[in-house]
Order: sequence, then C-alpha cells, then structure tokens
Amino acid sequence: TITLTTQNISLFGTINGGTVKNLTIAATNDVTEPVLINDGNNHYGILAGLAKSNATIENCSNIVNIICDRNVTVVDLGGLIGLANNCNISNCSNAGNLVVNATNIGGVIGQGSNLANFSGCNNYGDITITSSSESVITKTCGGVAGLFSSMSSSDIFITDCHNQGKITIAKASTIESYIGGIVGQLTCNIKNCSNSGEIACSTIVNRVKVIGGIAGTYNVNTVTRTMYNCSNEGNITAVDGFQNMIVGGLLGENKRMNIKNCYAYCNLKGTNVAGITYKGIDLFDNVVISNCYFYGTLNCSSSYKYGIAGTSYTNKKFLIDHCYYPSEYNLCYSIGDNAS
Repeated sequence: TITLTTQNISLFGTINGGTVKNLTIAATNDVTEPVLINDGNNHYGILAGLAKSNATIENCSNIVNIICDRNVTVVDLGGLIGLANNCNISNCSNAGNLVVNATNIGGVIGQGSNLANFSGCNNYGDITITSSSESVITKTCGGVAGLFSSMSSSDIFITDCHNQGKITIAKASTIESYIGGIVGQLTCNIKNCSNSGEIACSTIVNRVKVIGGIAGTYNVNTVTRTMYNCSNEGNITAVDGFQNMIVGGLLGENKRMNIKNCYAYCNLKGTNVAGITYKGIDLFDNVVISNCYFYGTLNCSSSYKYGIAGTSYTNKKFLIDHCYYPSEYNLCYSIGDNAS
C-alpha cells in the first residue's frame, strides 16, 4: 500500500510501458480538484492519468474518494486510470466514491483504447455525475469503464468485470449520454460481467440518456459483436427529462450486438424501456437475442415498454429465440417489421 499525502495528484502522471502490480493506493484525505495529465486532452486516475505503450496494470486497487468539478471540456477520469491506451489491465478494483464532472467516467478507467486485455476488474464505489458548468459534457459513464474505443479484433473481450456501486446522474450534459452498469459505450465483445448497482437519473433538465444495466450503447454498425453470460440485478430509474430516457435491462442502444445467455432481474423506469435491449439504431444486420430472460417491472410514461426488445428503426430485425419475460408485457415493438 502506498498512501498519498499530496491530495491532488496521481501516483504516476504517465505509465509508459512497464508493469505495475500488487498495489493498493490510499490517501490521508479525499482527492479534490486533481491535477490533470494533458496530452491534447485531459486525464486523471489515482494510479495514473495516462497508461500506454503496452503497460501492464495487474492486481491494483484504489480506496480513495475523488471529487472533481473542473471546467475543462474534455476529461477522462477513472478511479485508477484516466486513459488506458494499448495496455493490459487485469484484476483491478476501485472502492473509492467518485463525485465528478468529466467527459468519460469509469470506476476503474475513464477511457480504454486498443486494450489487449481488460478482465477481472470490479467497482464497489458509488459514482455521482455532478456539474457546476454547462460547458463540460458527460458523454459516457460506466461502473467499471466509461468508454471503450478502437477495438478492431474479434477476439477482444471485456471479461469477468462486476459493478456494485450506485451510479447517479445528478447533472449531466446537453447532448446524448451513454450510461452502463459496466461500461457506458463499447465497441467489443463482453462476457461474464454483472451489475448489481442501481442507476438513477433524476435531473429533469437532462437531454437524451441511453442507459443499460450492462452497457449504454454498442456503437459500431459495421461489425457484429456478442454479449455472453452477463446479468443485471440493479434497478434503473430514469425520470423523464427534456427529451427521452431510453432504458434497456442489459443494453440501451444496440447497433449490432447479439445477446446470448443473459438476464436482467430488475425494475426499469424511463420514457422507452425494454427488458433486454431497447433501441436498435442503424442496424446493418439482424441482431440475435437468445436464451435470455427479463424478470421485473417496466414503468414507462408512454406506451413504449416491452418484455425483451424495443424497435429496430431499420429493415433489419431483432431475432428473438428462447427468451422469457413477464406475460403482462409485449415481447417487442412489432413482430414482422422489427422482430421475429
């Protein structure tokens, strides 16, 4: 264990290659107004602002609370690492509470780009998005990671990651935001992950929020990926705002992700809600939802609530096979046009 006595800096500014392992970071007080690492954008994590160049981060944990309300338009902020680029990260955890205002927010990492491995990472701390500045735009937030980007290989997975912390959107951006129990926005496969933390969005001035118990959005329409063996038991409460609150028990917005052997055992509230995934947008291929179940209640201010899936918005369909949902709800938006 290393205990920080200077309250506003990372242990490392940048980890450029090399290995950091078997390390717990503590502090004598909460970290407030942290110093950001700037390489064109801004990054902060209690272990490092930036990790890159095949760095390996293994079995590291944070137990420090981070409070950050900075009037900086682009910030990647994580409990451990702000931006992880071309790294291997495994068996890391965060137990500190984050009360933050940033662009990409995650309990363990704010943003992951071109990661070769991201596995066995857990978040136990609560995350609260709050802002005193309308110029700071929260785009992604996840219990474990905010944004996963540029993962082109089909064998890249987020694996064995879990979140128990509550995510509260008390003040967020004036554009769409993606919120997930594990990851806000992803472009890779995900398996064996679970969320039990509640997600609550209660500020009525917020615009569109896309929320999923596992991921807010799979945001690639050119490559099909898969969610395997994932579960959500955290309730999602999204009070209607200036525009829609789109809620999926597992995945909010789905551009091209199959969902297999997964379940959501929770209560959902929003403008548009579905037990497994709601919004299929820009689908370039049919999406398979198989061997999945939803058990819980759907609380919706409109009529758009469905046991398994919402609408596809294109001529491609949700293909639903061997799925369970409460009988008081319709299976999906429309058999034929949107699903089969």
